Amino acid sequence: MTNSAGASPAVVRLSGPQGLVAAVPQFLGFVPEESLVLLCLRAPRGRIGPVARVDLCPPEANDALEQLISAALHYADAAAVICYHQGPRPAALEALLSGLAEAGVPVTAALSVRDGTIRDASSVGSMALDPGVPVLSADDQQIRELAAASAMSGRRVLPNREALRASIAGPSGDLLVQARAAIVDVCEEWGAALSGGRRSHIRRVFAERARAALATAMTEHGETGCVNADTAAELIVLCADVATRDRIIGAAVGADDPDLLPVLISVASWCPDEESAELCAVLAVVAYRYGDGALAQCAVDRTLAVQPDHRLAHLMLSIMAAGLPPSELATMATLATTADGTDTPVRRSAAPRGPERRAAATSAEDLRAGGNGSPKDPPPGRRRARRARKGTGREPRRR
Repeated sequence: MTNSAGASPAVVRLSGPQGLVAAVPQFLGFVPEESLVLLCLRAPRGRIGPVARVDLCPPEANDALEQLISAALHYADAAAVICYHQGPRPAALEALLSGLAEAGVPVTAALSVRDGTIRDASSVGSMALDPGVPVLSADDQQIRELAAASAMSGRRVLPNREALRASIAGPSGDLLVQARAAIVDVCEEWGAALSGGRRSHIRRVFAERARAALATAMTEHGETGCVNADTAAELIVLCADVATRDRIIGAAVGADDPDLLPVLISVASWCPDEESAELCAVLAVVAYRYGDGALAQCAVDRTLAVQPDHRLAHLMLSIMAAGLPPSELATMATLATTADGTDTPVRRSAAPRGPERRAAATSAEDLRAGGNGSPKDPPPGRRRARRARKGTGREPRRR
């Protein structure tokens, strides 16, 4: 699911079915194909809130359709449904419309987009009778306003999902050789400088280097549109340390600066696949925080391709499936900076409910634990007390 983020999002007025269809790529970051898209509309003006997309599926594939219905129940006063397809009206569209009706969610528009034409798809008959209107061209005023608003928030629209995936793919050929050499250089430099140092000192050094590397990356990207290989290598190595990775997440998510997202995309493009798990996990969290759910999913996919049991990546899948508001990540990521045992003030926000609350509780616990292994075991004293309460172990020893 993709959500708008930021303190003062630009407001663009959209008109009719063409305006709704024009908005979808700006929210998703790519032009969907063979997809069902749900736009959550908010009263009283029908503003677009979260946008959710699933692949077209058989009508009996309940999980995908229930994901859309759940998003509507959580975030929509009304909904618009857009089906991107080839061929006749898909049965999954009818199943989704029936599910929304049963859930009591008003549907203000059900549209079909096929071969560049938009038609009313609220029923088989209406779709057959509607001559349709064309999808807006790039020089239309609404498209230009939407593109400008996306550019101001650091977002861009790609032709399809594969192009979105390719935008965070690792280097190849000579660039791959250069990236690996830069990573080796960073490791050798730090190995010599930190050899024999105390752990607390190394943690402080890593924290300082992380702040400096992020600032350098922001400057380089602002001046040239990309991050250079040496700076990217430093961030890739820093993210390999879980405590430092979590501090980078806390800084990036808590900064309320969407410009960090294209910076991390540039770093990911320098990251060899074998080193990409932690860096792409950071990218997934930051992308979701700033409203780019599609990019977050692609980053999670790249992480899991390298490390299928990666804890933070699976945590992000749970967060996205639960529809946790992106703003909640700012609070949870701040907890991650306590990985070294220090207390950090946490910015308060409205408590989520239902599945969001469960996801938030799990997320906070996982981020506090750091790492990608199993959750931390309770201390022995707590285990003894727990066994005693259950009546299956020894009484806790008194001191």
